[in-house]
Amino acid sequence: MKNLTNKVKINQGLDEKLTQSNLSQEIVRILLHNDGIEYLGELIQFQEEELLEKEGKLGERSLSQIKNYINEKGFVLGTNIQYRRPDKKRLEDLSEDIKIELNEKISSSNLSIRALNCLTQLGIYYFGELISKDLGQNGCELLKNRNLGKNSLEEIKNYIEEKGYKFNMDIEYSRKGLAENQ
Repeated sequence: MKNLTNKVKINQGLDEKLTQSNLSQEIVRILLHNDGIEYLGELIQFQEEELLEKEGKLGERSLSQIKNYINEKGFVLGTNIQYRRPDKKRLEDLSEDIKIELNEKISSSNLSIRALNCLTQLGIYYFGELISKDLGQNGCELLKNRNLGKNSLEEIKNYIEEKGYKFNMDIEYSRKGLAENQ
């Protein structure tokens, strides 16, 4: 019984929103804006080097503040855990119509060859992967692929919006979940 109680306490700690933490507003803004990191459980999975490489210019002082905050909560950076955001919808909880749409292969879409190739290079093969993967604000992470430009990004955005979805949806989607739900 004691292990179960400890596990519940740990999970509750991981679900703490960074906006409610003692981290500076600037650090929280950088983490949220660049990577969509909203919860402690997401933050502790990063290595120090990864945080220092963030586009928003997290420096040594910010890293020190992050490490102190994480240590106060009883965790360390680089923790390898399977964390699921408390607000993510699980695939098995969705309607059959939505599951069918999420399990649609993007290769069957009307996207251009360039857009399809770029998504494939990123390991995105299903519509559910495209809308649930953390691709930054408005899919800006896709632009890091050297073969994908603004036109292709706009094409992908339109494809998603035409179906009534958006980037970074809070859906827990995986190919493993796909196999289990078919």
